[in-house]
Amino acid sequence: MKKPLSLVMTFLLLCSPCGRLWSHSEPGQAVRRQAAPVSNGEVCRYDIGVLKFDRVGEAEFRFEEIGEGRFRAVLAAATMGIAAKLSGHRRQTYQTVMERGPDGKYRPLRFEYERTKKNGSDLDVQVKRYDFDYQQRLVRYLRIKNGRAGRGAVWSMGEGSAPADFLTGFVNFRSGFYGHPAPGHPLSLPTFVRGGASEIRIEAAGSGVSKQRDFFRECPGLFRVILDPEVFDTGGGAVFVCLDGENRLLRGAVENVLGMGDVLGEMRSEQR
Repeated sequence: MKKPLSLVMTFLLLCSPCGRLWSHSEPGQAVRRQAAPVSNGEVCRYDIGVLKFDRVGEAEFRFEEIGEGRFRAVLAAATMGIAAKLSGHRRQTYQTVMERGPDGKYRPLRFEYERTKKNGSDLDVQVKRYDFDYQQRLVRYLRIKNGRAGRGAVWSMGEGSAPADFLTGFVNFRSGFYGHPAPGHPLSLPTFVRGGASEIRIEAAGSGVSKQRDFFRECPGLFRVILDPEVFDTGGGAVFVCLDGENRLLRGAVENVLGMGDVLGEMRSEQR
């Protein structure tokens, strides 16, 4: 139960209840959908299941304007019940403070990941932090464990558009700034992880490419999203996400989780 929470976070974010992508009524047939920007105060809630257990965890995504031209996106998840006891009451929070750049797109100012879990009577806290300096075109990385800062790193952004952490990338994608992935033409977004430059990849997919064919049989739009494994501390970065006819996240699957089988998730509610 230590990793499924990390693995399932990908589809919970990149395809939230109101996402807008391309859908497939039939294999190879694409239908374009309209962009639907994330609204101020939007909150989306999800249930997470593993094997025959329908609810081993729950997650929430929220987006809000915090003033001075800045916005905050937060994705938080926690294990529940027996899974909470087995995982040390594990909780993970991803948070980005962002602003509008000169081109109108959202760009990250600080992206931070925090993981907490109980270790006996102690609370283990790990933090990964990325700060984005657009004047010097630098990204500064720092890892903090139980209040002690480790060795940091600094990378050049290079030329071109601002990079996107996966939260900012999600908000821009929902707003229609990146366009839409069509079959055979994946969408690639530049990003940064602990090892330096990386990418977020979104591909249109058919139900036949997933082992969960029955789970996705009635899926109006199925997509494969690939992140660097470092983002969620996993052994792989690919998940499958399904959008319904109203472009909400209907369900998602992460296959072959630590030999336990597939992790599945479905939307529970949304508030706008």
